[in-house]
Order: sequence, then C-alpha cells, then structure tokens
Amino acid sequence: MVYDFALLCALVLAGLAYASMRVTGRADSPATLLCGIWALVLALYGMAGDLFYPVNEATIILLTLAPVAFFIGAMTSARPSPAGEAPPALGNAYLRAGVILWVLVLMACLPAYFEHFAGEVSEDSQINFIAAIRLATLQNEGEVTDFSPLKNLQPFSYALPLVSLIAFQGQKLKGTLVTLVAMLLAICYGLLTGSKSVVPSLAVSFCIVLVAKNNGRLRNSGTLPILAAAILGFLTLIRYVNYTFTEDANEWDLWVAAVQGVTSYLCAPITGLNAYLNGSEFTDLSPQHLTRPFYYIANSLLHLFDRPPLMELPSMHLKFFNPGPGFSGLDYNTYTYLGSYIESANSYLFLVFPLVLGVLLARLHRAATPQNVFTLLLYAYVARALALSFGGELMIMDIANIIKFGVVIWVLTSLTPRLIDKVSAWLRPTRATLPA
Repeated sequence: MVYDFALLCALVLAGLAYASMRVTGRADSPATLLCGIWALVLALYGMAGDLFYPVNEATIILLTLAPVAFFIGAMTSARPSPAGEAPPALGNAYLRAGVILWVLVLMACLPAYFEHFAGEVSEDSQINFIAAIRLATLQNEGEVTDFSPLKNLQPFSYALPLVSLIAFQGQKLKGTLVTLVAMLLAICYGLLTGSKSVVPSLAVSFCIVLVAKNNGRLRNSGTLPILAAAILGFLTLIRYVNYTFTEDANEWDLWVAAVQGVTSYLCAPITGLNAYLNGSEFTDLSPQHLTRPFYYIANSLLHLFDRPPLMELPSMHLKFFNPGPGFSGLDYNTYTYLGSYIESANSYLFLVFPLVLGVLLARLHRAATPQNVFTLLLYAYVARALALSFGGELMIMDIANIIKFGVVIWVLTSLTPRLIDKVSAWLRPTRATLPA
C-alpha cells in the first residue's frame, strides 16, 4: 500500500540525512535539511493513512529521488568540518551600534508601514486585520509597483535579528533583549505583508545561525525553544487567519482543526503534486515555470523606465484542491518544490535541478561559518527554502528576494558599521599636540 511505501521512503531519507550530518560534521548541512524534512513529511503522510487521499507510488518515488539527487550533488562538494571548537565571531562595537540604530529605525517606521498596508484593506471588511491583509495581498500578487523604500523595510527586519545574534555574542542580557525586540519587529513587518510563513522561515534561519555558532552541533544550541515557539505561533496564525471565516463552531474545535492544519500544510502538497502529475482538471501548475522570476525582474526594470512589461504574469498560486476525506470543506493550494522543476523540464530531466542546487548549496555551506558573517547569513536565508520545500520552490523562484537579501546583509554588516565609524571619528575631538 502507498502509505507503507511512503514510510519506507521516509526511512531511506532519514538515513541520508544522518549520513550527511556525519560526513560534514554539522547538523545544518543542506542535504541534512532537505532529506530530513522530507523524511518527516513522508512519515507523517504514511502514518496519517486515509486522512489524505492515496497517491500513486510514482509520486512518492519522485519525491524520494529529488532529495537523493540533491544529496549526491551535496556530497560532491561536502568536506568534514575541522575538529575542535571554532573560535567565536565577536561583533565589534560599530556592528552592535548599527544593530541598535536599525532597531530604532524600524520601530520609527512601523506606524507608516502599518498605514501603508492598512490602506489596502477594505473598510467594510468583516474579518480580522491579518486575514484581510492576506486576501488583499493575494489579489495584488504579481503586480509590478513603483519603488518605495518603505516597502523594502521587510528584508531589513528579517535580517536584523540574525545580525544581532552574531553582533552581541558574549553580551547575554543586552544581546537577548536587542535580539528579542528585533525578532518581534521582523514578525510584525512580515505579518503586515500578509505572509504567515514569516514565522517558520525566521525560526529556520535563526536556528541555522545558532547551530553554526555552536560549531555545527544541535545539542546545547538553543534551537528547541525557538522551534517550539515557531510551531505555537504558526498554529495561532492558522487559527485566526485560516479559520476566521468559520461560523457556528466552538473555540476548542477550531484549535483542534488548527492542529490538524499544521499536518495538512506538510502533507497536502503531496496530493496536489499527484493531481498535477496525473493531469487533474482541478490543478494548474503551469504559471510556476522557472522563467517566471526572471520575467518579473525584467518587468520591474522596464517599469522604472515607464516601458510596458514583457508579458503579463499569471498568479503563481495553485487552484485549490481537497487533499483527502479528512478535510471536508477545507481546500489547500500549497504544492511541493518539484512542480516548478517538472513544469520546466520533464519527469526525468527535472532531477538536474536538485543535483546542481545540491552542489552549489554545499559550497555555500562550507563557507557559512561565524567568521564569515555575510556567507552565514546568506546561507541562513537560503536554507529556509530547503526546510519549507514542501510548500513550494523558494530557491530559483525567489531569486530576486535572495539578491535583495544579500544587499541587505551588506548594508547591515558592512556599510552601516563603516559609516558609524567615520561619523564617530569625525565627531571625536582631535588632541592638541604640544610643541617639543
């Protein structure tokens, strides 16, 4: 039966995740993340049984082969970590001052940011504010708009707690306070864009930095409370966003449905991918072609010069589908990362994408150490695409945001400290030199 086969494949991927961790000596390696998350997803699907519709075994095979190809690519570039403790990367005073400065900037801009997105919500909306913003965002998705510094504050808010985690190393009380404030700001800015995924995404990136600071070890890295808080936060968002339209249901049933919803977010994409592979009339993955982000970048550049777009981009979201008999009346439009690969190639050549990405990310991971802050933070951002790959392709399809995040990291870790250094040197009084 397909559910038993899914459990067997989950066991294989769990073994590959462990092998990657043993080879690299680090628990945050890319192959460990991708194989580990899909071991969890396939195990949950297998144990859920009839809660989800049965899929073809070919679908489970494809979902297993892709992480295997990624593992092979990653192992070609993997190198064991050097033995012993890695010397900590201590943030200098100017880096810490830059973090505090940006915390104050984001706090000052938050009301204006709120007003900007509140303007997109209908005044007669009968649902809660976050759910209303989510609906407005989906309606405007894919539209090219004028450049605005205010709209680009969200990447700064996402990166700031990660930079703070490194900058304030060795200053436990002050560092914890600043990092906590920065994380709350990141969540506020992310939710105001209508995205629930900011909570698990930020938690994954935060844990990557924590594990890297702990010399690649999970034990005593402090990741457990972060992941627990992220799960609780995501559960709360599902309750008050996904089920805000639910009427005539008591609070306990809504929370039970939210807990079930967490599992469905992991496993429902399997049934969506299966429907696509079998040509279901209810599913359309064609807008997710890997050329889409490059057309979007081209359209954005043409918009700056008041030129017409190259093409009108359709929505990248799936049509809604029902994942199983256990979800009567609850439809989903999440999908796995393989949809874009298969749409852009075919059922065989698509494995080239995870193979090449495995090679590239393994090389990036080798340089992602606390001593190389830029590379570590960039890898922490990219790694979220691996951990959330059950929901969609967030690597190639998100290339514009990855480039933008790289610029943000440079501003926070290099440009801002340098400017603070120059300003402080200019303000510092010069000592008078007495004649001999």
